[in-house]
Amino acid sequence: MTQHYGIEVQGLVFDNLSVTGITREDWLNDFQSISGEFIITEFDSTTFNQNEGQSNESTL
Repeated sequence: MTQHYGIEVQGLVFDNLSVTGITREDWLNDFQSISGEFIITEFDSTTFNQNEGQSNESTL
């Protein structure tokens, strides 16, 4: 499985392909795969620290 990471800051997502930042919706819509499915894991920075964090995983 291939993984790709981005970080959202003040409403814009940044990654190695979107260095100027794009909206979360545009970032998610930019993915392509043969199956058309993706597993997305999101971490909330307000509850995440070195030892524990909460994640929300969904399949698109």
